[in-house]
Amino acid sequence: DPHWLVYAAGLNFFGRYELSQELYVHRSVGALVRYALDHESSLRAGTSVGVPGTEEPQLVALKFMKFKHEFAKEMSMRANTAFDEDQVIKCLRCHDGDADSEYRKEVARHGYEEYPYCVVMVAAQCTLGDILRKEYIACKDWHRIREYTRVIVKAVQHVHDKGFIHGDLKPLNILRMTGELTKDNKYFHKFAVRLCDFGGSISHICGYTTGVKVSPAYV
Repeated sequence: DPHWLVYAAGLNFFGRYELSQELYVHRSVGALVRYALDHESSLRAGTSVGVPGTEEPQLVALKFMKFKHEFAKEMSMRANTAFDEDQVIKCLRCHDGDADSEYRKEVARHGYEEYPYCVVMVAAQCTLGDILRKEYIACKDWHRIREYTRVIVKAVQHVHDKGFIHGDLKPLNILRMTGELTKDNKYFHKFAVRLCDFGGSISHICGYTTGVKVSPAYV
């Protein structure tokens, strides 16, 4: 039974997520991201990921968060702002260990006690950081550089139009959602880009300032 194997391998999380074998795809001071198949969110209704009309589990990204204030800020901003899902990564749901004791026990069971909060998002194909490291476009493929720049600026402008400054814009927070290989298999085109990670964002409308939040690797 494949479901029994998932449990035996310790990959079943919270009774619905089949965790990837990879320990994490990203880790920072305040968060850890891991891919999973969500068996309670099939694609029968059709989504931007997978094959509409099937009952396949949806591939999601679980962002385990350490700090309450960053989790609360991101969820509050998303709840109160009508972001275009073509510009900002879609948040499917969240899990709050302070409000849900069963979830708190589950993160402890998997050794994630220091990450009591979780944001569940649609999984991306890769980050801009992956593209720069693996597809070698920097200073070479100016056509693709211009195209990426165009869609990234469009997404940032959308966030600004909604009254917010992202506050932590970097290659890891720019996601490529889809893309098709060219006939010669040299590069992806027809791609879509989304922004993610709004834990450091702030309104530029309210007229107040905030403290300092930095990404250590960029300081």
